Amino acid sequence: MKIPSTPQLTESVLQNLTKEIHEFANWISTDKNDFQIEFITINEDWFLNRYSDILKLNCWIGQSCTPDFLTIVMLHEAVHVIMNNIPTKEDVKFVRDHFHSLAMNATDIEADTIVFKYLKETKDWSFDRYIAVLHENANIFGDLKPRTVKIERFLGSLCSIKYFALYQKGVIMIPSLDDCIGDSHSILFWLIPKSGVPFAFRFVDVPARIYKDVIRIYTSPSRFSETGYLKIITEFTENVCSSLFPPKLSA
Repeated sequence: MKIPSTPQLTESVLQNLTKEIHEFANWISTDKNDFQIEFITINEDWFLNRYSDILKLNCWIGQSCTPDFLTIVMLHEAVHVIMNNIPTKEDVKFVRDHFHSLAMNATDIEADTIVFKYLKETKDWSFDRYIAVLHENANIFGDLKPRTVKIERFLGSLCSIKYFALYQKGVIMIPSLDDCIGDSHSILFWLIPKSGVPFAFRFVDVPARIYKDVIRIYTSPSRFSETGYLKIITEFTENVCSSLFPPKLSA
């Protein structure tokens, strides 16, 4: 296997990533592991495509991020390929064109939650460690003027992952920030449980300070230390989870 090594993407890093992806595929299902992996490094907006039994990983992002973050990104993409049947960038566009951004947000939030579940169950990752990796690489996905849908996906993933970390149950939480205008920060969540329970729509009132802080960590992450970053995310996600799922409902 030819590996395009760079100072950040050493052969060891990419061999470990290959092993991780195969272990992840086995964790999902043993019959999903019928592929070979090829690495390329090109500056294009895609990370993983599948052609027949070849999984092509575009590792250009790995030149500016940590190995842990690269693993999270590639496992996320593996969910789309292996579980969602979205094997290429063109297929992602096809799904978005037909079902719009909400469908891809739901798919992305679910993929993030599945990756965290894998890391927690097989590598003993904690919520705090996951957030520490995000903070260390936040300059990659942060944006001073992001589209609302990007922030919704970010917050939805944080809340869904936090819920799993607290209760070891899967609930996909998709927020809408359309009503968060001025001093009003009432977020509508679309809740999609994983256990056959009907989905629901519920509002969560988020204090203005917490709301503004959690938006800032997305738009200006460099302003926050790892401790401050984790504190804001924990405060926000615990506020949402406790409001949507009081302890007696989550037990």
